[in-house]
Amino acid sequence: MFCFMTNLPRRTDGFKPDLPEDWGFVELARPVGVGDWCIARLGPPSSFWNGGDLELPPACEPLDEAWSRVLGSGLSWPPALAWAREIASTGWAGSPGDRQGFGRAYVDLVEAYLRGQPACPFFLALSLTQGLIGGRLAGAWVWIVSLEPNGRVGYVGHDFAIYRARAQELEISPERLEKLSTWMERRPAELATCPS
Repeated sequence: MFCFMTNLPRRTDGFKPDLPEDWGFVELARPVGVGDWCIARLGPPSSFWNGGDLELPPACEPLDEAWSRVLGSGLSWPPALAWAREIASTGWAGSPGDRQGFGRAYVDLVEAYLRGQPACPFFLALSLTQGLIGGRLAGAWVWIVSLEPNGRVGYVGHDFAIYRARAQELEISPERLEKLSTWMERRPAELATCPS
């Protein structure tokens, strides 16, 4: 997995990193109110996979190898990346320029969710409708990771962000919703707040 901290300047079509045209990009986490950098998963150009050399764009700063392993493990269980993104992005109380501090908090959250996975009631549900955001297509399966008091559920989008939808838009049993509701009320502190 190619995870980096990268500059993320605002452009007319949103925030985008300074990457060559043939590189892929998925933002994994960014502190709210800080629009000039993020932690991202980058997809190298096809020339790399065909045996070419990999020359990192100047805007990319590789993550610590241990951090990359944790984030790579998060790809195997997307709820970990999604909840870590949600909590770290909104709950980070450190300095906006403290990339290492934010990175450590984010990776710690991913690892806490990976360790807590056996107790989490998250599940895959069939989408009955197409969502306008988050890449939810009718007939696709998405991870359900939260239930709000208003009855909306949180699902993991293709970019590992948590999006909300009406529970009726997905095939979900009342029993599943009840388990999720109970977990949300009793969620362990290490899975609900950003480490300092």
